[in-house]
Amino acid sequence: MTSTGLAISTALRGEVRRRVLLALGRYAQELHGVTARLDESRNPLGGVDQRSRVRARLHSGLVLRAEAIDGRIEAAVDRSAARLALLIAAALGG
Repeated sequence: MTSTGLAISTALRGEVRRRVLLALGRYAQELHGVTARLDESRNPLGGVDQRSRVRARLHSGLVLRAEAIDGRIEAAVDRSAARLALLIAAALGG
């Protein structure tokens, strides 16, 4: 797990890991590895965006990526992991 502009505490690292495992757990046998990137940046309207990018490498060699932006990092992680789960399901034909 890496981050840009966002301090990752032990608690946040554990929460991100838990959320990604919850979303992708059913595909554990098909996964070779999963990487999460967290990013915080200012948006043009003056707020701060939290971005989560999750990448999964399947045993077949296929690499899938999903991204989500939200005001809360937990919501961004949930959305990106859920999107990645849908991509994995489609790639596996189910």
